[in-house]
Amino acid sequence: DHCHWIHLVYSVGGCGSARSFCTSEHSSICWIARGNETTGDRFQHPKAQRTNLRVRNKPYHRLLNFLTPVCFLLFVILFFYGASLYPGGSYRYPLNEGYDMVNNYICNLMGTTALNGSPNPGRTISIVSWVALGTGVGFFFYHQSSSFQLSRTLQKIIRLSGVLSMVFILLMFTVWHDTVLSISGIIGSFSIATLLVSLWKEKKLYLFFFGVISLILLMYNALSYFTFFHIETLPLIQKITLICMMLWFLILNVHYARKQTSA
Repeated sequence: DHCHWIHLVYSVGGCGSARSFCTSEHSSICWIARGNETTGDRFQHPKAQRTNLRVRNKPYHRLLNFLTPVCFLLFVILFFYGASLYPGGSYRYPLNEGYDMVNNYICNLMGTTALNGSPNPGRTISIVSWVALGTGVGFFFYHQSSSFQLSRTLQKIIRLSGVLSMVFILLMFTVWHDTVLSISGIIGSFSIATLLVSLWKEKKLYLFFFGVISLILLMYNALSYFTFFHIETLPLIQKITLICMMLWFLILNVHYARKQTSA
């Protein structure tokens, strides 16, 4: 059978071999061998593509594109509210009053006691804000990974690693702070690096370089935290990194939402 022979060539000889022998425009195997240049998924059958597009274009699915921005907005509101309730104190200035954007870490807001020794009434609010942030980023990877210009296997790996990274980040306010920070940093960096590959394939260079800057800032945070390299600047760099990452994810969310709608 011609189609089965083509499939055998594809499996053994690689994609290029299958393309060179593929002659039937309506053959399912030909579609598999050629791949879908739009989505980057080389192995998806046209029927499966049409099914996915119908699912993506359903109203409830389009509404899910708003979940990440809503979570980010909730984080910003609750973060500033929690910061307004913070009694005061930082590692450099323990006797200061109020939250200091330059000298306080974000995780200081989630302590039971402030660094000046006073009870922290904004702890619960700050934890909820962090949960909202983690949910927004985790859901972005879970919801949008199918639009990445990568193989199905890598899409699933990114979906899993992105969600796992956010699960670990949600534990940062516990006694396992340093451990979960290391694990989430490694897993999250892998997800971001793989996403950058997808953006490079799509030739979305402005998104690619924005992501590279965000990843460099993220790596600098880890370097500074674990080696004490210019540790006095880390609280401020931490917030700059967070702003860059959130903006990047928001722009990516819009990009992939439009890509789904126009598909």
